[in-house]
Amino acid sequence: MKTDYRNELNCRYMLIETEEPYEMDYQVNMIQRNHIAAFLPCTPHGIDNRIRFCYEITGRISLQEMLLTEKANLFLIRNLITNILELQEICGKYLLDMQNIILKTEYIFIEQGKYLFCYLPT
Repeated sequence: MKTDYRNELNCRYMLIETEEPYEMDYQVNMIQRNHIAAFLPCTPHGIDNRIRFCYEITGRISLQEMLLTEKANLFLIRNLITNILELQEICGKYLLDMQNIILKTEYIFIEQGKYLFCYLPT
């Protein structure tokens, strides 16, 4: 998995490219065609038998960046755990595999106190 960042006009994107060949399946359609509030907006692009996922991160801060300036407190941890638990229900509703959610701090973003996650179908 290769991660890169790109700025375009007034937008910032995080690009994640898969290493192995990938064919578009229903999971890609689900995250692309449905506005799933817990996930970062995502647009997939096929490139040379691989797929690159483009996540829109404008105005959002990664959990990793936030933890560099603020200490983790009980509210932050409780809110994060609650959001992760809610992901189970959301994934079930859209028939998505929870194992495809990236739970690393650099891939979890915060916007107005709400956590947004990267869903990376594999």
